[in-house]
Amino acid sequence: MQNRLTRILLLAVVACTPVLLFVIPGRTSDSPLVISELRFRGPNGANDEFVEIYNQTNSDVTVNATDGSSGYAVAASDGVIRFVIPNGTVIPARGHYLGANTIGYSLGSYPAGDGNVTTPDATFNVDIPDNNGVALFTSSSNLTLGNRLDAVGSVNVADPLYREGFGLPALIPFNVDYSLVRRVPAVGDAGLPQDSDDNATDFLFVDTNGTDSGAGQRLGAPGPENLSGPRTLGANIANSKLDPAQADTDFPNVFRNSASDPANN
Repeated sequence: MQNRLTRILLLAVVACTPVLLFVIPGRTSDSPLVISELRFRGPNGANDEFVEIYNQTNSDVTVNATDGSSGYAVAASDGVIRFVIPNGTVIPARGHYLGANTIGYSLGSYPAGDGNVTTPDATFNVDIPDNNGVALFTSSSNLTLGNRLDAVGSVNVADPLYREGFGLPALIPFNVDYSLVRRVPAVGDAGLPQDSDDNATDFLFVDTNGTDSGAGQRLGAPGPENLSGPRTLGANIANSKLDPAQADTDFPNVFRNSASDPANN
């Protein structure tokens, strides 16, 4: 999200000494909507891609473009809008909105709530190139920093409008079932996606094969969610030990089998 606040630091060494003003960009994490998960390709190739928007507040968000345009736009760093969330769309508290490329999207049968699947809420058919960036704007006409809500992009993206911080590590373009997902802290705001305004800190690369794609090897699976997806308020999940008489780190509460099993990772 854009830097909207500034802090003014006043330094006065002695009386009658000129006052120096330093305008220091502040950071905010209060954007109601952020990009929570995305990928630029998948098992179906370069068009097997999606962008998921997350309402990180406890209140519903009704889309209403700031300039009277048709809605909130998601654009890639090539400057081309991929989809628009129309004015009047209500994204529930802690809910999601999903845009996907209809040419190759392969995750449409994923569960998304009771009896629903992850059919995209919006679609596009122009590939987002590998290691590009995407940004969410409160306008479909003026793609400016002042209208930007969030951005996620690679270190290869030259325009900082389409990334936060230095950007994500550049990925080797394998056609694997991968996703770039926001970290979910285990403590503090446990269960809620992290938003520190730094893509490299906030996002993790995961895939179903533990592929070394240039951003670390982590077993995981994409989990796109649309408007019908379940929501969470971030409450901690209760847990208990299998054997209360043993320490948390002792068998059978923790057990690691180091035998190699490539077929099952």
